Amino acid sequence: MPASYKSQIAAVPGKEGNVFYCSKTGSSLYLTTNGGSTWNVVTGVTNCSSVGFGKAVAPSPEPTVFIYATVNGKKSVYQSTDFCKSWVEINDGTLPTNISNITGDMRTQGLVYLATGGRGIIYGVYSTSTSSENLKLGKHGKDEKIRLFPNPAGNHFKLAFNSEQFGQAKLFIYSLSGTLVYSQVENFVAGENIFSFSADNLKIVPGMYIFKVQTSKNDFNQKILISG
Repeated sequence: MPASYKSQIAAVPGKEGNVFYCSKTGSSLYLTTNGGSTWNVVTGVTNCSSVGFGKAVAPSPEPTVFIYATVNGKKSVYQSTDFCKSWVEINDGTLPTNISNITGDMRTQGLVYLATGGRGIIYGVYSTSTSSENLKLGKHGKDEKIRLFPNPAGNHFKLAFNSEQFGQAKLFIYSLSGTLVYSQVENFVAGENIFSFSADNLKIVPGMYIFKVQTSKNDFNQKILISG
């Protein structure tokens, strides 16, 4: 293992003696499972400049590994839920190329944070759950411009939209695993409508959720991060 790198050293949560190492300017990804006595190169990964960890994806007991690296000839953001045996690209094509650090969230499955070297922090969620993947973003009608804010939210957040006519909206909140945690039918009026919510009143814990709104014309889905 080269000794001249400006490097990142990342200990694996819950796995004593397991540590990853890479150069901040890009290198192979190294792993020790015995506290540094020996190091091995992770197969299939090159030009790695950051590594981090997130919550395990069942049935695997291993923490999810996130990297910003080259896999199969493409530099991008990748996730492994089987401790580096396989990698899945989780970049939707909109991420910048100046990612300086990457880390997951050990409490929320698939949640990952990216630092961009002075241009702020980006976060996103990649889910392997069939249930949540079925909740795709819907299209807004011309008369319904829907906003969910603030996002990320603390205990309180609001849903706002404009409509050209009155009607009813079905509101749903799902966990990322697809479990329904809240549902309600609300009447809305022609013009601006604002509905306020409290995480405490909804009895939802901090984490990432999918907020779904159904009207007679359209469906709207948006992920919201509740930070508590």
